[in-house]
Amino acid sequence: MATGREKARQRRIRRVAGTVALGLAAIVAVPGAIAIASRDRTDSLPDDPAASASASASGAPATIPDAGPDACRYHLLPVPDDPAVKELKDPQVVVSAVDPTGRWAVGWIASNDRQTQLMILWENGKARLMPPETKNGHPIAVNEQGQVLGKSGLNEYGAVGSWVYRNGSFDRLGIPAGYPGHDLNGINAAGDVLGYVVYHQAGATGLQSRVAVWKAGDLSTPQLLPNPRNALWGAERFGSDGTILGSLQPGMRPYVWAGPGTGRELSGPSDTESPRLRDSNGDWVVGDTGTGRRVFRWRLSTGERTEVPIPSLPGFRAGGMTGITVRSDGEVAIIGRQEDPAAGPDSPLLLLRNGQKKVLPAPDGFWASGSHMSTGGSIVYGEVIRSLEPNEQKKDMPAAVYWTC
Repeated sequence: MATGREKARQRRIRRVAGTVALGLAAIVAVPGAIAIASRDRTDSLPDDPAASASASASGAPATIPDAGPDACRYHLLPVPDDPAVKELKDPQVVVSAVDPTGRWAVGWIASNDRQTQLMILWENGKARLMPPETKNGHPIAVNEQGQVLGKSGLNEYGAVGSWVYRNGSFDRLGIPAGYPGHDLNGINAAGDVLGYVVYHQAGATGLQSRVAVWKAGDLSTPQLLPNPRNALWGAERFGSDGTILGSLQPGMRPYVWAGPGTGRELSGPSDTESPRLRDSNGDWVVGDTGTGRRVFRWRLSTGERTEVPIPSLPGFRAGGMTGITVRSDGEVAIIGRQEDPAAGPDSPLLLLRNGQKKVLPAPDGFWASGSHMSTGGSIVYGEVIRSLEPNEQKKDMPAAVYWTC
């Protein structure tokens, strides 16, 4: 049974992550040609902590002592030097998404009462405030060109006022007539947007949904496709190479789609729950079970599925939707936490890569939360949050950070 302190830590994780969570489940199918390319390259982020990194309200330091060869290097992400930022009381800063190269990250800074939330775009570790139109909006994704996908708000049907910010201007996503709602899942290197639209169907219980892909050249009208094989098709995200990753019902069977006529179901192990696909790159796809206890890799050219070996780490759990990536050579990187009772509730965050373990260190008195990384794991983004005692009433104030590994 979890201790009071551990339950408090889990609640804090849910609060931080839940701010940008999607409001509806995606049940979708996919259209259109998708740009495919290798995304192993990573742009260099400053190896020295950014001099402009402001001291966070949480008290997170800009630097910490070198944790040794088995640890990645910690950096506090800066916040924009802007009057609107300085007006925020007890601000908290969160990273929402990262592009496959690790060059770009998008997130938000908010007052601790969440009454004001401003979007931040980081390029190579340098911060800039996004235009006023994004105030109190929700960043969803960023691609290799620094194009940001976001929405202005939420209603009972999903997103409200969805847009792509590129070249200094906003392009709005059009919603076809007869679909009262929609939501968004990602943007690829070409600028295509993946999401879904919802509708009412006579005789059906609840809302139905269709996959929507808004092509970069025309965001006004999405392409809608029927479900493959008349099965329910859930498209969750773009892989590093632009392949769409999802599942078929019943049974959440893993499914990938890279363009017209290229959809295919992947084999899943029979002795466990179906894997959820997390990333793709060239010939390789990677995913994990819903519990995060097992990780699998598929080679598309042969159909072979293998389980990715995890070093002997009792209680290790992979880090979820964006916590697993695969390079074009098949090398897998995994972010996770060793939920070992002996390590305590604030056990360290780990990066596993090529059979080696790296610690993602946090300052003394803080714990690390991170699940966004470049393809291959050379750059990891996340937050550090001050450790609270069970009866402490102070609100969480996460500070955005990155690690170079």
